Amino acid sequence: MRRALALVLVVLAAAPARAQSSKAYSYDFQLDEGSRTHDVTRGTVRVSGDRARVDVESNEADREYFILTDGGKTLYVVHPDRRTIDRHDGDAFASIVGTGLRAASPVVQFTMKDFTIDTTHYGEGGTVAGRHTMRSGLSEHWRLDMRAMGIVHEEMGGSAEATYWTDPTLTLMRNPLYDIVSSAMYAMAASDRKFSSASLAARRSLLHGALLKADISYAMKDGDHDREHLRYEVTRITPGAVDEKLFALPKDFRIETPTATKVRM
Repeated sequence: MRRALALVLVVLAAAPARAQSSKAYSYDFQLDEGSRTHDVTRGTVRVSGDRARVDVESNEADREYFILTDGGKTLYVVHPDRRTIDRHDGDAFASIVGTGLRAASPVVQFTMKDFTIDTTHYGEGGTVAGRHTMRSGLSEHWRLDMRAMGIVHEEMGGSAEATYWTDPTLTLMRNPLYDIVSSAMYAMAASDRKFSSASLAARRSLLHGALLKADISYAMKDGDHDREHLRYEVTRITPGAVDEKLFALPKDFRIETPTATKVRM
């Protein structure tokens, strides 16, 4: 996962039937890239009201972390080593890779030829993190042309297959790490605004309530050749108060609004 995050970030981030009973809680998660190196990122999201803090496991004392405010609408990336804070719109951060590729034009240009997006509701999905879930699926296929530095690649086929496990009776604060890594898996296709909008609408039609688990595969060629995998799972949900000091932005850090962000997760 560190390999995916490094690649991603250097390029530049229905109401439930019964809501979460406590306004303060935390949940542990893991992101597994599924590579041969078994690179797994584990972390914790701590929430109090409309604020949250996201940390990943690390031996480094100055590791970056996220602060979310306004229910996830505003996101801050805190860099202790640089004593700076990057401020982002939460939704814009999640799609920052595709946006960055659009900004790279005319150096790199992507032209979407056609795409299809299909959704499926499977029904009961079993238990994840002690919660009963519903399972759904998303299948996306596309063809595009790429032009970079005078080199043209035509009719490049790509596909993404995803399975989601959600609890419609639960709400959880968004996880920006999952947002950006999952969207970056098919960033070239997401550089097309029409595809990006259609893909987002399809996911929103499926993900009612809290996303507790996702299994996503991606390939730049049709079929299973060179297919990459991403697995995300909430492993534990713990209701109860968290330390309010965790959500305070360092007062002596400079706040910036960058066009690109580098995060070492």
